[in-house]
Amino acid sequence: MRTGSPSWSGTRGVADLSTGQPFGATDNVRIAGITKEFTATAVLRVVDKGQTSQTDPLEKYVPGVVNGTTATIADLLGMRSGIPDFTANAAFGKRFDADPTLPWTDRDTLAVIAEAGRPDVAPGEKVAYCDSNYALLGIVLAKVTGRTAGEVITTEVIQPLGLRSTSYPTAAAVPTPHPQAYVPDVAAPPAPFDNKAKPPKLVNEPPPRAPCSPLSPTCRRCSWSTSRRTSPRRPSPSSRRSTPTSWRSGRLGP
Repeated sequence: MRTGSPSWSGTRGVADLSTGQPFGATDNVRIAGITKEFTATAVLRVVDKGQTSQTDPLEKYVPGVVNGTTATIADLLGMRSGIPDFTANAAFGKRFDADPTLPWTDRDTLAVIAEAGRPDVAPGEKVAYCDSNYALLGIVLAKVTGRTAGEVITTEVIQPLGLRSTSYPTAAAVPTPHPQAYVPDVAAPPAPFDNKAKPPKLVNEPPPRAPCSPLSPTCRRCSWSTSRRTSPRRPSPSSRRSTPTSWRSGRLGP
């Protein structure tokens, strides 16, 4: 945490339940839903370069998606597209739970979205947190730049901000040191976790969505948070016009 020049870092808990190894402030972790902040910034960078526009409909880049003819890039950034959330699909959930490392492509994501058959709501009707929005923005980044979303995020966000310990992974392995990832028993969400009675399932996988989750030490999160608020290299013209809803609400996703 950084407020002005003073900074503070700290961790709680253990990195491995079997050994009791403490969770270190420099351990590498997948930043999961915080990837959306990086994706949004990369999109706004290409908007400022004139490669796309916030008013462009999704259909221009990704044909055939429900609501795609009327939902704009700005709608996707602000979680206002009304497009069904592919991670809420029950069949997808079963597949992912059975094999968290299953191969996954943009085509797979689009197929799951299409299974819904109809939009949740009309674009702009309401704000609803939805992973599909940012999976689709990853596809848009690739279409307008001719590079992968990970490459765009690296060259437009990670490198310009000097986040030397942050990377966009191309493989499932997490660099050491890193904590062991676990999936707890969520059959009774309000109940406290009982790791002894119901040991968590071990996993260490990238989420099957585009863009995938970058890696960053815990202590580097403060550098990113400070940079996106204050850096003169941040794309201020577009970011002032469309700050993603997930930033404003503080909800960054799974």
